[in-house]
Amino acid sequence: MEAEEKGGFAAIWLDEDVYIAEGPNMNVAFVTKENELLMPSFEKKLSGYKARRVLSLSELLVKEGKLSGIRVENVTMEEGKKACEMMLIGSGILVRPVLQWDEQIIGDGKECPLAQALMDLVLEDMKSGPSDVRVPVPY
Repeated sequence: MEAEEKGGFAAIWLDEDVYIAEGPNMNVAFVTKENELLMPSFEKKLSGYKARRVLSLSELLVKEGKLSGIRVENVTMEEGKKACEMMLIGSGILVRPVLQWDEQIIGDGKECPLAQALMDLVLEDMKSGPSDVRVPVPY
């Protein structure tokens, strides 16, 4: 409730094995101290289209040297809270940084440069990405 009062999000869900599952109807991702994008495995979790697209687009950041790699695997709460960056990914919010989780400040507690880089890639992809991943919807 405190997070809602401050205009933030309220929950990160854990699966039955106590691994990070997802946020409130969104995927969650991290940037590790090794500068890797780390996303929880989709095995028992939300397999969002936007998160899968972010994984694909993040390969561009690896090629540019902004990320050292990409991993999709089980993530513990301790690993998540030690991340340099944390972000929520979803259709409605696209890519949004998380600056604090419970009492733990994530990274330096400021806007995340890689989250912003991923947001920029998603926005560009939505405007001009490959036609095989975009469907025009007439309004």
